[in-house]
Amino acid sequence: MNIQRLTTIEEALTLIPWEYEIQQKGRVKCPIQKLLIFIREYINDPRFFLLFAHKEGKPYGYCMALLSKIPDSKTMFILRMYGPGIVNEFLDELKKYGKPFNVNLMKLSIKKDEKAVERKYGFKQTHVVMELEIDNG
Repeated sequence: MNIQRLTTIEEALTLIPWEYEIQQKGRVKCPIQKLLIFIREYINDPRFFLLFAHKEGKPYGYCMALLSKIPDSKTMFILRMYGPGIVNEFLDELKKYGKPFNVNLMKLSIKKDEKAVERKYGFKQTHVVMELEIDNG
């Protein structure tokens, strides 16, 4: 298994067909156009990490993370992660990339299986996220 950091928009574009396939399976949902806009905006930012895992030339998973823009914050936010069975490998890579920035905290937002994530990977619940839908119609 190889994990590499993608640092150009051209490299990032190679993920899009695979992202579409993942979404067709109902695994994750995010409009691909919005994902592309986000990646294009941040791909050159040294605080943005787009990691791609592949095995024998086949896609295996990817992860997106962003360091906080708040001055003196040492927090990394995991924005998206897909990679069956390789979460620990992604977390290790993110720790490595965060070290020069003195990252001492990773945050992750999930919708289900929080107890499994806590048990398997050491995350703990510190907040409850609440949403309010606004009709702008």
